[in-house]
Amino acid sequence: MRILAKACAVLLSAAAAALAQPVVSPNGMVNAASSVPAGLPNGDVAQGSIFSIYGNNMGPAAPGVSATSFPLPTSGGLSGVSVQVTDSAATTRYAILLFVYAGQINAVLPSATALGQASLTVTYNRQTSAAQTFNVVARSVGLFTRNAAGSGPGIVQLYHGTEKPTFNDISNSAIPGDVAVLWGTGLGPVTGDETQQLLAPIPLAANAEVWVAANRSRHPMSPTKGVPHSRVRIRSTSPSPTSPAAMCRCS
Repeated sequence: MRILAKACAVLLSAAAAALAQPVVSPNGMVNAASSVPAGLPNGDVAQGSIFSIYGNNMGPAAPGVSATSFPLPTSGGLSGVSVQVTDSAATTRYAILLFVYAGQINAVLPSATALGQASLTVTYNRQTSAAQTFNVVARSVGLFTRNAAGSGPGIVQLYHGTEKPTFNDISNSAIPGDVAVLWGTGLGPVTGDETQQLLAPIPLAANAEVWVAANRSRHPMSPTKGVPHSRVRIRSTSPSPTSPAAMCRCS
């Protein structure tokens, strides 16, 4: 009986450990703003961008835990969670953690991550997930939306000839000539310590474009100073003419 009891205890312990092991969903790494699935246009993860990891048992229960101070957590983890990324050059780095929860992790992919296929593991309370792969690119722009799921109205700030911005909505439409500020991530890598709050603005490339419906916006500008580099604000001037219910994209 004692032998049987011990065997049962071992089996129960093994089952509990298996249940506690983090699980990262296949193709579960996406741009945190757009949530575009892997395999679709802009479905890869850019160097230096905020990305989301989806799965199970990856962190604390709801409502989760957010990083609240700088420097942002890496190898030290956040609430028992750490994320390691091994790139195509076989270099392993810790992702920069912003938010952890059992079903979702938001993190910054270090800018130094090599391009190409990378693998990722999540460790929570000393249990490590199986590795999942994703593709790393130099740029893959996603724009944040109000529903935080990558669809529907975007987060757009408008300057109606004043210094204080207002958020675009059905009762506060953009007027041709307004300066609009789009919130996004994935414009490309930066240099410097990414765990710190302030880094130099990223100069937009000469071929960077912001389109509103079928009209190219004028004068896309660099991201605003004073915000973490991984979440950028793109200033652009609304084109004229523009349809009443226009869609916006950045490339």
